[in-house]
Amino acid sequence: MGEMEFEQRELVKAVNLAVHEMNQSAKEFRLSTPKC
Repeated sequence: MGEMEFEQRELVKAVNLAVHEMNQSAKEFRLSTPKC
């Protein structure tokens, strides 16, 4: 039971990190492209 919880927490952490990275990239992309 405890091991399963630990794995889920690690997965959530990894997903949050990936989402954060994507948001950063999107922000940089918006800044680097001129507004239409």
